[in-house]
Amino acid sequence: MAFGGGGFGGGGFGGGAARPKGAALSTPSPVIHLRGLSNGVTSTDLVTFAHPFGPVRAVMMLPNRGQALVEMEREEDAVRCVDYGQTSPVYVGDRQAFGTYSR
Repeated sequence: MAFGGGGFGGGGFGGGAARPKGAALSTPSPVIHLRGLSNGVTSTDLVTFAHPFGPVRAVMMLPNRGQALVEMEREEDAVRCVDYGQTSPVYVGDRQAFGTYSR
C-alpha cells in the first residue's frame, strides 16, 4: 500500500511542512482530502487504495485539480488510513498522495 510519509499540520499524511510544536491536529473526520493525484486516477483507484482500511461510502473527484475526497463508512477507518500515512509513503496510481481530514 502506498501513502505519504511524515505528518504535516492538520493531522494528515504526506511530505508537507512539519506541524508547529504545540499545534493541535485537525479534528478527525470520516472524510479524507487527498491531493497530489495524477489526472489519470479514477474513483475505482481511490476505492481500491482506501478499502483495506474499511468500507468506502463515497468518492468525489475534483477534476483538473489533482484532488479527491474519500468518505469512509466510519471515522475510525479514516483515522487508521491517515495514521498509516503518517509513517508510510502512500501512492495512488503513479504519484505520492498527500492527505488530511476534511471538514
